[in-house]
Amino acid sequence: MTKLNAERHRAGLILLIAAACVSGPARGGADCRNLEEVERLLAPNGGGLRLTDVVAIGPNDVWAVGYQWTASERFALTAHYDGAGWTIVPSPSPGSAGLVSAGLNAVAALASDDVWAAGDYERDGGPYKDTLVLRWDGSAWEAVPSPGVSDFGEQGFSFAAVEALGADDIWFTGTRGNRALGAFTAHWDGSGFTVHSTPSVGNRAHEIVGVSAIGPADVWGVGGIATILSGGFVMRWDGAQWSTVLAPDLNSPRRYFYDVAALAPDDVWVAGLEYFVDDNNVYRPRPYFIHGDGSTWTEAAAPAFARKLKAFSPDDVYGISGRTLVHWDGAAWTTIDSVAPEGALNNLVSIDGADACNLHLIGQVEDASNELAGWIVTAVGEIAGDLDGDGDVDLTDLSLLLAAFGSCSGDANYDPAADLDGSGCVELVDLSTLLAAFGT
Repeated sequence: MTKLNAERHRAGLILLIAAACVSGPARGGADCRNLEEVERLLAPNGGGLRLTDVVAIGPNDVWAVGYQWTASERFALTAHYDGAGWTIVPSPSPGSAGLVSAGLNAVAALASDDVWAAGDYERDGGPYKDTLVLRWDGSAWEAVPSPGVSDFGEQGFSFAAVEALGADDIWFTGTRGNRALGAFTAHWDGSGFTVHSTPSVGNRAHEIVGVSAIGPADVWGVGGIATILSGGFVMRWDGAQWSTVLAPDLNSPRRYFYDVAALAPDDVWVAGLEYFVDDNNVYRPRPYFIHGDGSTWTEAAAPAFARKLKAFSPDDVYGISGRTLVHWDGAAWTTIDSVAPEGALNNLVSIDGADACNLHLIGQVEDASNELAGWIVTAVGEIAGDLDGDGDVDLTDLSLLLAAFGSCSGDANYDPAADLDGSGCVELVDLSTLLAAFGT
């Protein structure tokens, strides 16, 4: 290369670098699907703490719900992430003094000042539950009167899932009659609740524990027989009533469905488990995924269970359970990553986020001191362009790449880390990749 051409080449690189730096940070080149523990929430007054569900309004606005307990009481719990860290936020727990037993099982959000959480509590310290609904208005949680014992005179109501379509269109699903009378669904229309019945499941107690909506007249619910984790079914709300889309075969291998992700009427994923008899004649659970294309349901092999699904597109669906994150890429389910902290008890149960680089996973973990803590995991990963491995793509990385620019394998100044595309030479493709991630 002549001196004149070298100067022109260097000038072109400077202009390219300047343009990239002016454009600001980008996420280009990042593969953010590796799991990393970020927080363990301990009960503020001792005892145990369990997280059950999570909803992400934005990257710096995430809510998790669950409950904490002492030797004699159980309290509803909510925690918020603001981009800097997680904070436990006070929330109501109905019940009389010394007899409080309340917990939250699900959360959904319409906006930062319109978040809904649902679960149950024990009335007057008795053995039976009633529904519990809380609403965050941007400054505090307040209890919202919800249907249950006061409406039916029965004992035993609980909400397990919630789906929010709009301020006047929110579905709550769970069980009725202390898991003895079947699924319980209630709809919030902006001013109050309406209870809607569901079809019978072989005259057996059943519950809807997963719900996903495409629109006001297209809501999907899944679950099974409450007491024995069997009888997996799929139901659908058509704007007027619930009907059974996939009925359980009560004589088949035991199946139970935990969650549903409905992308379109012809693109619905259902995740759960199936029990089978092994060679020692012992029942064992295995992952069970089915996909509905609008006319048929097809089983799909998966490497791990999914208690909760998060779907971004037909070829980008995630599932989480235990310690493992699985992914559907449009062709197959594969394991993305697993996280294994110290402690015998660790289980991730819910997932939400805006994209693969903003996934929040929650559950429970046993702390080193044998305390049960809320477990929060996020998706992280290596960023193409982070040559020094410090987690940032900055001027240091740019300097390292420029020092090796133009070299190829075998040259004295060749740096394999700077050869981002693995071509054997450090060239414009590598520089462009780094600049796309500059500032990340």
